[in-house]
Amino acid sequence: MWQEAELSDRVANGQFDEDDWLISANSRQILPPHFLQKFAGQALNMHPGLLPQYAGLHCHQWAIRNGAEMFGATIHYMQSDIDTGAIVATESFAISPQDTGLSLFLRTLKCGSRLVSGVVEKICTNVPLTKIEQNLDQRHLYRHRDALDPRIDWSWPAQKIIDFIRAGNYVPFASPTYTAELDQTGHWHIMVLRARLSDRTPVDQPRGHIIDLTPDGPEIICGDGKAIVINRAQAAQTKVSLDDWNVYLTTFQRPWRQRGRDPRQTPSMNERYCNGL
Repeated sequence: MWQEAELSDRVANGQFDEDDWLISANSRQILPPHFLQKFAGQALNMHPGLLPQYAGLHCHQWAIRNGAEMFGATIHYMQSDIDTGAIVATESFAISPQDTGLSLFLRTLKCGSRLVSGVVEKICTNVPLTKIEQNLDQRHLYRHRDALDPRIDWSWPAQKIIDFIRAGNYVPFASPTYTAELDQTGHWHIMVLRARLSDRTPVDQPRGHIIDLTPDGPEIICGDGKAIVINRAQAAQTKVSLDDWNVYLTTFQRPWRQRGRDPRQTPSMNERYCNGL
């Protein structure tokens, strides 16, 4: 195993044998064609995603956001185009409703590690590798810049918003892309980490309106008329408590009353925090 600088030097100096293989695991480094040619079809990549549907970056987040039921890892031959080479091995597993961006990423790496071990064993024992060409008509390439917007779009259905929130949750670490935000402009910078569907029957209220402050947190109407309850959020890396929510809503929105208030007087998240969505 070599560090990137040492590997580059070896390639430049031709310090490889015909039997050498290059195996890249979850690397964001795009290797140039002349680099790959040194290995004469013996360069493999462990991609944390199922190909060809999930090529590119942050695919585990997109799987959650897309409502996918299954995810996994793939080992494929490396070529000049990103994640397009023939598939050597793949393994899939079910996505849990409790998975976050972080937990699904870690599960995918464990899956990929098992695949790498199996493939290396075959190479070392001269067992021929499977080679299945991808159907590139099914390919979707996810780019880093497409996964950076943290704003919650309250026109989305409730389940899509819940999945968007959990896909960006990397606590206790920083997300490599986004963490869902409730307030981008106010004094409080609220990061939303968890939400659940409300038990409330869908109501005819404008999307983004707070219709209650439950013991778990604010209950907000979504684009399909269903509501979600934000049950975990942080401000300045501190959990937002029920008392915090009361202070927040009283300070930055019109006067707030607990249960029994007139729903026609409820504030709108869209109006306050999601201008332009």
